Amino acid sequence: DPVRVANTFDLVATGDVIDGTPGSSATTMRFNVGAGNDIGSLVNFLDVATNVLTVNNAGAAGADNVFLANAGALQLNTLRAVNAVALRAGNAISDCGANGIVAITVGLNALCGNNIGCLANPLNLNATSLNITCALGTGNGAGNVFVTEANALTLGTIRTCGSIKIAAAGDLDVATLV
Repeated sequence: DPVRVANTFDLVATGDVIDGTPGSSATTMRFNVGAGNDIGSLVNFLDVATNVLTVNNAGAAGADNVFLANAGALQLNTLRAVNAVALRAGNAISDCGANGIVAITVGLNALCGNNIGCLANPLNLNATSLNITCALGTGNGAGNVFVTEANALTLGTIRTCGSIKIAAAGDLDVATLV
């Protein structure tokens, strides 16, 4: 059965965290898994229902890969992964802190028409590549996209029906803007 928590859900694991049933819910979720382990998988995202999400390993690299799906809006605190972070949200994806996402590859899927980041508080990244698409896989894509990258960034597919503002401290390579 899913785990239901009214406030904060803290998960500390020394192995992979996989999805076997419908998602767990809490106002705030924190996943702390050691390096070499995954949260969810590319073919089976871990379903959660939360407002604020943290994936961290006490400041270390954390999980190898993070694959999470959230039914509503998703506010990110800190997400650290060695390789990839892939997030699906049924509404907007926002950044509630200065830490954002640290990973090599970042894939963000917001329900069509919903923003990723905002003008006053862009989503902070420290990544090598970024892809943004619509959560349903079709349609016009995310609403407005506001991202700040700490270094150079390669943009893969960026699908949006609104404005795009991506600032990188290094080079910005563009593949496909739709």
